[in-house]
Amino acid sequence: MEGATGVVKFRFACFFEYFVMKQIEFDDSFRAKVLGDDCFLSYANEIGYYTGIKRDRTDILKLVVERMWSEFLPLITGINNTPKTYDGLLDTTVSLASTFDENRFNQEIDLKRPTDAEMEANSDKVLATIEPEKDIKKKTITASHLDRLEKLWVLAARILKNTEECSEPGLKEYAYSKILTASMSYAVLFRISLKRKFAEKKKTGEEVDEFLSAMNLLLPLLHQVVLNGLMGSKKLVRVFEEKIEADLGNDAVSEFERYLSIFLYADSHGPKAQAYIKQFVASIKNRYMFDMSLFKLVEYFFFKSATEEAERLYKNMMADIIVKSKGLKKEKKSVIMVGYEREKLVKKFRGETEEEDSGV
Repeated sequence: MEGATGVVKFRFACFFEYFVMKQIEFDDSFRAKVLGDDCFLSYANEIGYYTGIKRDRTDILKLVVERMWSEFLPLITGINNTPKTYDGLLDTTVSLASTFDENRFNQEIDLKRPTDAEMEANSDKVLATIEPEKDIKKKTITASHLDRLEKLWVLAARILKNTEECSEPGLKEYAYSKILTASMSYAVLFRISLKRKFAEKKKTGEEVDEFLSAMNLLLPLLHQVVLNGLMGSKKLVRVFEEKIEADLGNDAVSEFERYLSIFLYADSHGPKAQAYIKQFVASIKNRYMFDMSLFKLVEYFFFKSATEEAERLYKNMMADIIVKSKGLKKEKKSVIMVGYEREKLVKKFRGETEEEDSGV
C-alpha cells in the first residue's frame, strides 16, 4: 500500500492475479467486464484460476468454447476442404523410424534407459532454467491473430479440466471434441508458419535455429504433451474414452486426432490404454505417425514400464512400428524380437560368468 492514495503494488504477478481472481469471485459487475468479448483473453490466467475454484461454472465453459469455435471455424473449414487434411499437412517425406537399425533399437533403449537418480537430476535442471518473474505485465489486447487463437483453445482446455461439477449430459464430451479440433488446426497453422520462416531464412542465407527445426519435426508429439499438461486428468478419462470409441472405424477421423485422444487417455492412466495403443499402432499408415507413436512408446518404456510384462509389450509395439515403417513383412518383427532376446541372454550369461571367474 502506498501512502494515502490507496494504491497497492504487487511484486509478483501470481499475487496480483490471485487478487484479481478474488475480485471476479465477489464482484458481479467486474466479472461481467472480465468475461466480456473484448478483453477476456487478457484475463486468461485469472479466469483459469477462478474456474479452478468455482468448479461448477459450466456457463463459462460454454461461453469460451463457443467463442473459440467461432474464431477457429474458418481455419478448420479450410483444412477440411484441402485434399491433404491434417495427416497430409503434418506428414513427412521420410519416417525416422524406418531409418533405425531394427536389430539394435531395443538394445540401445535398454542402454539409454535413465536411472531414478538421472531422472531426478534432469528434473532439477529443468527447474533451474525457469526464470523468476521480474515484473507484472500490463494487460493488453492480443494483437497477433496466431497468439489470439492459441490463447482461445488453451483457455478453453483449462476451463474444461477445471469444470468437474458438470451435471449437463454430453457437455464435457462436446467441449473436448471442439477443443481438440481447434487445437489440431492451430498445430497445422503453427507448422505452416514455421515452414514460412524456414523459407524466408533460406532466401536470406540465414541458418535455421536448431530449436525451431526440432520443434517442426516433433510438432505432433509436442502438441500432445501440451494437451496433456492442460487437460490430462483422471477425471476426464471417461470423456477421452468416449471419443476414442466414437472414432473407431471412422475413416473421416485423422490419425493425428486418434493419436491425441489415445495418448491423452494413456497419460491419464485410462484402464484400457495398452489395448487402445496396440490397436492404434496396428492401424498406422502415415510416416510421421510412425515416428510420433514410437517416441511416445519410448517415453512409456523409460518411465512407465514397471513390470517385465509391460517392458515386453512396449518393445513389441516398438518393433511393430519399425517393421511397418520399413514396409517389411510382419514375420520380420519376430526375427527382431528373437534376436534381441538372444542378445540379452548372452549378455546376462557373460555377466554371470565374469562374476564366477572373479570369485564373486
